[in-house]
Parts: sequence; C-alpha cells; structure tokens
Amino acid sequence: MTKNRAHFLFHRQKFFALLVILTSSLGLADQVSAQSREYFQALNTVRANPSDPEASFIFARVAASEGDLTGAIAALERVLALNPELSNIRLELGVLYLETGATELGEAYIREALTAPNVPPEVRARAENYLATAEVRNRRYSFSVNVAAGLISDSNANSGPSTPDAGLGLGNVVAVGASDTSAYVFGQLEFRYDLGTQAGHEFAVDAALYSQRYNSFSVLDFDRYSLSAGIDLNLTRLLSMPAQLQARIAGDVAYRNNTRYLNEAGPSLAFRFLPDDRTDVTIATFWRDQNFKPPVSTDQRDGSYYGLRISAKRALSPGLDVRGSVLYAKKTAEVQFEAYDQFVAVLGIDKEIFVGEDNSNGPWIGSLNGYYSHIDYEADDPRITAIGFPAVGGRAEDLLTVSASLKIPFAQNYGLLTEVGYTRQDSDVGLFEFNNTFASVSLTFDF
Repeated sequence: MTKNRAHFLFHRQKFFALLVILTSSLGLADQVSAQSREYFQALNTVRANPSDPEASFIFARVAASEGDLTGAIAALERVLALNPELSNIRLELGVLYLETGATELGEAYIREALTAPNVPPEVRARAENYLATAEVRNRRYSFSVNVAAGLISDSNANSGPSTPDAGLGLGNVVAVGASDTSAYVFGQLEFRYDLGTQAGHEFAVDAALYSQRYNSFSVLDFDRYSLSAGIDLNLTRLLSMPAQLQARIAGDVAYRNNTRYLNEAGPSLAFRFLPDDRTDVTIATFWRDQNFKPPVSTDQRDGSYYGLRISAKRALSPGLDVRGSVLYAKKTAEVQFEAYDQFVAVLGIDKEIFVGEDNSNGPWIGSLNGYYSHIDYEADDPRITAIGFPAVGGRAEDLLTVSASLKIPFAQNYGLLTEVGYTRQDSDVGLFEFNNTFASVSLTFDF
C-alpha cells in the first residue's frame, strides 16, 4: 500500500467513524422496545460517563449481541480514541466493519491490529483468520463448484407404456416399460468477475455437465454440456432494494448413446430482486435455436424453444423455505406435429434439521418437491395414426412428479443425498402413458 493510499485510508476511516458516532447518537434514541433492558442500561451508562472506556466497551458488547452493529462500532471507536494502543479493540472494530459490508475498512483495522507490538497470541490468531476472510471478500473474482455423483434405480427406465401392444412397430427399446439402474455425474461451475465500476456489475460465466449411464439399456445413455456467459448489472442503488439484471448467451450440446442429437443456443434475460429480507424473486425470458441431429432424431424437429419463467423463494421461518416457479414455453418445428405449447409448475419445501449436539458440518436438509408439466401438440403425428391410434387433433400430455429428498452433511463441503419419488404421465394417446418409481443415492461436494 502506498503512503498516499494509507494516508487517504486513515482519514477516510476517521471520517467514517465520526459519521457513525454522530448518526448512531441521533438514532439510538429511536431504538424502541426491540432492545433489551440491559441494552438501555448500558446506553444510559455511556451517556452518563462518555469518557469511561469500560462503559463504552460494555455497551458495544451488548449492542453487537442484539444486532445494533452501528451502535457497537460507535462505542468501540470511542474506546479506541481514548486508548489507541488497544489492538484487540482494533480487531473487534475490523470484524464489525466486515459484518456491515465495509470490507476495505475492516481489513485496514485488522491489519493495524496485527502491526501493534506485543499482540497476544489469541488476538493474532483471530486477526489472521478474519484478515483471510476480508481478503476473499475484497477479491474482484469469485467462483463456486458443485459436484454430485450417484446411482439411480427406475422401475420404468425407458418410460415405456404399460401394455405390450402399445409400442408395437415403433422401435422402442422394449415394447413395454422396463426397470434398470444407472450411474450419473453432475458438475456445475459459477465464475464471477467484478468489472470495477464501484456499482457491483459483474462478468459471469456458468458451465454445467450431466452424464448418465444405464446398466442394461445403453441406448438410453445421456450426456449434456452447457455453457453461458454474460453480464450481471447491479440495480440495487437504482431501485433501493437488492436487484440484478442478468443477460446471458448460452449454448448446449446433448448426446444419446454417445451420438450427438441436439445443439441449441440463444440469449436469455433475467431480472432478480429481493423485495424484503425473506423473499427472492426472478423473472426470466429465454430463446433457443434448436438443431436436432440424425439418426437419433430428424430435421423435422428443428426450430426454436422460447418462453417466460417466474420463480420465487421465501423464508417462512428460520430454517424453513418454500420455493416455486411457473413456466410458459413454446416449441416451433418444421412440421406441426413436433411443435407444442408447454406449461410447467414447480413447488418445493426445504427444512433444516439439526440432529444431535454437533452440527459443525451444518444441518441436514429435508425437501419435498412437486413438478407438473402440460404439453399440447399442434397436430397429430402421422406415424402414430398410421398404426391405428385415433386422431385427436394433436395429443396432450400431463406429467406429474413428486419426490422427497434428504441431504446429510458428513464432512466440510461433502454430503450424502438420498431421494425417492414417483412419476406419472397421462395422455389422450395410450402409447405415451406411463408411470415410474425411482430412488437415488448420491455423494455431493460444494465449494
């Protein structure tokens, strides 16, 4: 750090500290019954003895424990002004500034605490830990990785019909539904880079892969690779609430039985906002150009897939969240019988479960999930009517999946995920009706 930079930061710290003291002094009188009797007793003691560092320190401890970080900072700044040699007070101030989001100021105070002579070992250890946290927060880039791998058992792996003659002549894997087990791996990477505009705008890259291999029916093997990049614009200052506009260009490639069968690419735009501290809402629109590859498919399915999705998550109480989304999408194609309209609704509940006294790896997470999809095709498929199924003017399909899952953390960043569920699809063409019971067990890694 240059001398001018250090000089500027020093004066900025003092200005900020004085501002905090003034604003907190004006605002503390307005703190109402949300604070405890102990809080007001400590506050009155400070008012009666403003030059007593012990009184200010006691008030800072009480204020911080009750969520009044501004008051705690003001009190500790007063203590430090009276006793500038107290490195432990500088450390506590640095921690409080980190908690309020003033990471640069927090880092500066923690570094000052480390440079003081005769720093107690326990204070130095805490300071170094918090300094590492501050440095991470001040980085211009961040990334996260999620990986899962496991086994899946399906009672109807190929989504086959329930009667032997329903699939006759269509070249299905088997004429009826059949059970199978499979292994899968999933990976996801999110990378963010701060553009340095002081407004919180970021460059974003997201990548994901999914691969599944079946024990008996290798023709069902599936792979999908996704990549997207774009800009996240921080609109918090403009809208006076946490908000972000996310613009992306995305591309996907899918394989079946090790043969490429789909390429798709296109833009998306999402508006995410938090109207209050318990609710998270996203409104997104997307468009994809789809190119299907023979021999797995035919060019008749080539076209576009576009739609609008609204999703929300709300904390009902500490450790209990409800989430849901609705989607309307349209698929166009070169022939009408491959084009359709789709409506999707998703609902889920997540509950944190604390088991035993040692929860150092985090709580268990129990979830209940529901998924519903309705599809209306624009015309009858001549291949279906040719083998005797009645013309219905374009078939309709209703698919419902319900499941329950439990994620158990067993080490830092690692977990065991189990899930059981049931899927049923109804259609006005019997060939496309099926049901499936499934169960899975997976290992997860989050970083």
